[in-house]
Order: sequence, then structure tokens, then C-alpha cells
Amino acid sequence: MLKRPSFIVAVLLTLIVAGTFVVNSKTQKLSKVKTAEEYWAETGLSSETLEELLQEGSCNSSERYFFACVASVQSVAQKYGLDLTTEGQLVPVSKSQSQSSTHLFSEREVLAPWKVFLSSQSQIPNIPFLKIWRELLEKHIKPKQVSFAVGIGMNGFLSIFRDPHTYLLPAKMYSEVVSKANHRSLSIGVVIGRDEDQYFVKKVIANSSSFLAGLHKGDVILSVNGHRAGPLSAQELSDFLRGDEGSALNLTVRHHGEIKSINVIRTEQRLPTVSTQVLDGIKPVGVLTINKFAINACTEVKSALKSLKQQGIQGLLLDLRDNPGGQMEEATCVTSLFIGPGKKVYQIKPLSDDIQQETSYGAEEQQYQGPMAVLINSGSASAAEIVAGALQDYKRAVLVGERSFGKGSFQEGEIWSKNINIVIFETKGFYYLPSGRTPQLVGLEPDVKVNFKDNFALREADQFWYPLVPENLSVPMEFAADLQPDLAACISFDSDLLSSDDPEIKEAHRVLSCRGIAERGAR
Repeated sequence: MLKRPSFIVAVLLTLIVAGTFVVNSKTQKLSKVKTAEEYWAETGLSSETLEELLQEGSCNSSERYFFACVASVQSVAQKYGLDLTTEGQLVPVSKSQSQSSTHLFSEREVLAPWKVFLSSQSQIPNIPFLKIWRELLEKHIKPKQVSFAVGIGMNGFLSIFRDPHTYLLPAKMYSEVVSKANHRSLSIGVVIGRDEDQYFVKKVIANSSSFLAGLHKGDVILSVNGHRAGPLSAQELSDFLRGDEGSALNLTVRHHGEIKSINVIRTEQRLPTVSTQVLDGIKPVGVLTINKFAINACTEVKSALKSLKQQGIQGLLLDLRDNPGGQMEEATCVTSLFIGPGKKVYQIKPLSDDIQQETSYGAEEQQYQGPMAVLINSGSASAAEIVAGALQDYKRAVLVGERSFGKGSFQEGEIWSKNINIVIFETKGFYYLPSGRTPQLVGLEPDVKVNFKDNFALREADQFWYPLVPENLSVPMEFAADLQPDLAACISFDSDLLSSDDPEIKEAHRVLSCRGIAERGAR
């Protein structure tokens, strides 16, 4: 059996996590990076595999099966610029009666019209899904794209019929890309979010191509290579952003009201896992950003903490915004750097007796004892939620920001019985924090809330039709209850001197400047 993947699968399609997606470029020149479509083509996955699921009489056998068939065919149709109407017709997306002025972004939104349609029927209708699939196959899907399209359809089906995190992935893609958490990638180093009808930059990774080109957090993307960005779906925008190594990507953005044209050069690079800065003031505060929990993340964090302490910091902001997770071993190690060895970080509770219940304890000596706050947002998921949640449980840090994504499940992978070139990842259980709560579905509530720019955030509960619901949801934390009086009375002169480009950093800095609050995050 394969070990749990390092990241939520982000390479089958463009992954939209908490309303954001990381943009990766592709090339067949210097980097020799294969596309997802090419990996799927190598599996030889045939149309018959999906057709077995779409047989007449099956799709109307139950409500859940019906929605699975809709999701399967609809996900393929939208990949090719089409929409499936409740009359069983394929129409261009722009002419679909069920399509709103902006493109659909989540499974829940895609299926909502079908829920309304189904409620108006006396029984589950017999939509000819198999016939519709074959129409897609004959008129819109090229022969070399068949395996890719089948993979999309299968995963759309599994997301409903099984759960949102059970999926298929080419075995080579897993071994060559997904399992290599620290691989070099051709990336422009930016995380993009959507706020109603426009795209904007949520995060720019330090020293990336986008950083060097002058993109900033909060920049609104107006056009990509001359194409208006607003009307594009996430997949369409991602397609425009991809390109060969060394080629230029032209973005027109609005930065603080000023329209700017920026050229980003696509380059192959290993984007940093950890970055730091020091906020100067009466009491210098270090900012330690972890972009992902890749291999050796803990070693890098330990080194970064040593450097920050040498610079005389008197407070620490641990920035886990838009961190999608990664290696759980690294997350455990990082947590122990702040709480010391021998303390529980998380517990695994499996769904069946086939997997043993496990408890993970930190082994590292505590490297930082001072006051600290952790920044989280809707893009903080999985391993990032474990770290933030454990620090909150031990009252080691104050959480600042907005509710996190809510990914507290884990998957195991094994070779799929129907095709030895494909791995199937199945949900096996949930992660639980030291307090006994799980971030699954509900996420983590911050102790101090900040209204982020990304009001269009899609979390676990927002995206999926049948999200995973654990038996024991989050146990409410009491840490935040007595913070507000202190915070309301607190004035931070240092924060007033900080740049307004990052209001969340300003608020977290203000939190650490409040003596009563800061002392609770120090031990």
C-alpha cells in the first residue's frame, strides 16, 4: 500500500482549494514536465470504464447515484466548454440557461440546479447519461484525450458516490510529481483567489517569478495575454497562464487604483518552503512564513527561528495563510519546535478496523518560548490546520485571521484493481487534535477575526455536495472568549507604522503588542 500522499491531489486538474489555486506552468523543453493529460494517456484508461457506471437503469437507481452521474458527465462537459442542461442537452457554457453571469466554481454550485430540478419530479428521471457521454466522446474529445476525459468523469463520479477525497491518479504522476513534495517546478509562484466577478492575487511567494516581476498581494488581475480575466473560469485562466519555460506572461493588473502591465517570465525553480522577515519597532517581531509542509520543512523552520532570535525578536508571527498542507511528519516536527517534545500533536481515528489508531507526538526540543500568533485563512488546510490547531489547543499561540479550510481527513493509496497504471486514493479516517476536536468540515475558528479581502472563499463545507462528516466535530475552544476586552483597549503604535498592504499582518502585530494577550502566547 502506498503511503498517504504529500498533498491533496492538485495535479489531476486545476485544484481549487478554499477558493484559490496555485498556478503551475508546463514545458516540454528544458524541464521535460509532462502534463496531466499526457500522464493519463499513458494509463490506457478506456471509455468502457466510465460507461459501466452510466448504464441505463443505474443512474436513476438512487438520488446519490443520480447526482454522481450528473457530476461525472458535467465535469467532462465543462472541461470542453459545454454545460449539461436538465433536459439532457449539451450546450455551450455561455448559452446555458442554468449558468450565471460568472462561471461555476464548486461542486455544490454545479449540482444546485439539478437539486431544484429533482425536487420538481415525482421520481428520479431517466436522463440518458450514457448517450450524452458518447456524444462528448464522438464530437468534442480527441482520441489522445480519451483517458484524461475518462479520468475526469470517474473522479467526478467518485466525489459524489464515495466522498470528495476519494480519487484516481495515474501511478506515474503520483511517483514523479505528487509524492515528491520538494520537487522543482515550473511555476510563477502566485496564489490566485476570486472575489465575486474578479480575480486577485492572494499571495506572492518570495523570490518567485511573480515576486521579481512586481506582482503584489491584492493586485486585481484584469487581463492575461490580452484576454479579459473576469469572465474566465478557473480552469480557463489556468490554461492561459501556462506556457513554456522562458516565455513571458503578460498580466494587466490594478494595483492601488493604478493600472499596470507586468511581464512574468516562466522559470523552473524550487520555490521556498520557508521565508522570514523582521518587523522593526520598539519590540521587533519576526514573521515566519511556511508556504507548504514539504520535506525538510522542519529543518528549515528550525534554522529560520535561530536566525530570527539572533536578530532580537520579541514576538513571532507564524504565517500559515494559503498553506495547503503537506507532510504530516514535518507538521508534527514543526509543532514541537514551539511546544517541546513528548506532547500529542494529533491522533488518527480510522473509519475501519483495518487501520490501527495512531497518535503522533513531537520529538524536537522547544526552540522558541516567546509570544506568538498564527495567521490562518480559508486557504490554510490539512497539515497547516493541525499545526495551528495544536498550538491553539495548548494555548501556545493566538490564532488571527479567518476560519480555515476544514480538511481533517486522510487518504491511503493503492494500485487500482481495474488498471495497474492507476492509483486509487480512498478516505480512511480523520485527524483529531489534542483537545479531541477535528478540523474536518468546520475548520479552525481564529481567536481574533480579521475580514480578509477574499470574501469568495470556498471551504470544505462550501465546495462539496456530500462533504465528509466525522462523528465528532470540533469541540469549541474557550481561549478566545476573554481576549476581546484586552484587544479593544490595546493601541499598537508599531502597527500604525507598518505597510497597509497586509492588514492581517498589521492586526496580528497589534495582537502581539497587547501585553495581556501576548503573555498568553508565551511559554
